[in-house]
Amino acid sequence: MVDGPLPRSEAALYGVFLGGASLIGVVVINLFLLIAIGVGLSWWLIRFTDWFGVVGGLLGLGGVFAWVAFLTKLVQPKRVEQLQQGFDARVLANRKARYWMLGIGLAFALATGQGAMIEVRSLGTTVNGVISVTRVGTTGSADEKSLPAGGRFRCLVWAPFASARQYRIKVKGFPDKIVTVRGWSRRSLQFPSAFYREVVLLRPSTCLIKTIEGIQGHALVVEIDGTCYRIDGWQGEAVWIGCDRDVRIPERRLERWRAELASRNRSRYFFKWSEPKALRDPAGDLVRCSVGDAVRVEWIKPNGETRRLAEFTVETLLDASDFPDVEDLKDETS
Repeated sequence: MVDGPLPRSEAALYGVFLGGASLIGVVVINLFLLIAIGVGLSWWLIRFTDWFGVVGGLLGLGGVFAWVAFLTKLVQPKRVEQLQQGFDARVLANRKARYWMLGIGLAFALATGQGAMIEVRSLGTTVNGVISVTRVGTTGSADEKSLPAGGRFRCLVWAPFASARQYRIKVKGFPDKIVTVRGWSRRSLQFPSAFYREVVLLRPSTCLIKTIEGIQGHALVVEIDGTCYRIDGWQGEAVWIGCDRDVRIPERRLERWRAELASRNRSRYFFKWSEPKALRDPAGDLVRCSVGDAVRVEWIKPNGETRRLAEFTVETLLDASDFPDVEDLKDETS
């Protein structure tokens, strides 16, 4: 080893070597950050949106972006090389580029962490559905979208990562579904199986309907675990507990009811059973029921006399074929 300063030619060569090694490290770090941002963006697009095909077409210059690919072929190779050199110098070899790349990655993570994906897949049905998604606690009408038979519906919703949000998913003709989501989460449901749940249909007997029809001032009181809900002006209609009035009663049930009423010459009462009302609280919100809830149903006559019609406990829905739980209302005190 030689003591003292290196000759000028050797020092220059040594400095180039160190600078090149340092420059390669900068390029590797910046290239790694670019790859990480691209992979993260692709993962998010695939998992949470339907936009990956559009973005992929843009990057691949295919489809509607073919014109861009055509124009790039008109540019001289020398210009393309200059662009590549400029990118290499200003991005890959730029020591400060890592900081704004990290900033972009952090901003992307924070932005995407405020959303969640709700996905509904239509299986086992040949009928198109109409679906809407609304946040629980909000008012106003929801935008309705199509749920194609055999297809899927996807919706990106607001859901901060630090706190949970509840959303109501409603497919026309079926009970709604409440789901809880957080940022970066995805909730996938199968339609229609995931939308069958514990609801109760109160069905008055034909004798009760005959007693009530044409007389005003009747009321129906439904008590669920100590909380009472009242329907004034009740005329013997069936009543849903736990779902909207648009929920369809399975056709197999309706056929049995038609035959039952026809055999007793009571077919005129069919609409009383097939077009139920929905039980709501004084604020107009849907009254829900859960497994194990104790339910008591009473009928209040115009003169104030009260008659008990039913008393039961909400049971678990074991199979979709058992939907809905039908409870008959009869005057038990007569």
